[in-house]
Amino acid sequence: MKFSAVTLLTLATGILAAPVAEANYDVSYSSYEAPKAPKPHYEKPKPKPHHEKPKHEYPAPKPHHEKPKPKPHPKPTYKAPKPAPKPHKPEYTKPKTEKPKPAPKPEYKAPTYQAPHY
Repeated sequence: MKFSAVTLLTLATGILAAPVAEANYDVSYSSYEAPKAPKPHYEKPKPKPHHEKPKHEYPAPKPHHEKPKPKPHPKPTYKAPKPAPKPHKPEYTKPKTEKPKPAPKPEYKAPTYQAPHY
């Protein structure tokens, strides 16, 4: 790292001019406070806002009111509904197509062969 002369001079004078703690014999050991452990991030206090939020005054709640329950009336009896009639489907026979018959083969007669007599 390269530092400029001004930066090195300010660092050196800052270190040399830093206040040095001197031993004071008048101070007792009981006034010494040990350094406290750092708090985890979830225990940090929330920062206070720069302005206070206006406090809203809400109207008083209404007294509790229950809806009156209706008196039970006997349920009327109804006849069971009839099932809906199914529409009549006419019978339909599927037309059958006949396969064309193959042409009849000519009858084959084996030729008669007479063997020669020697």
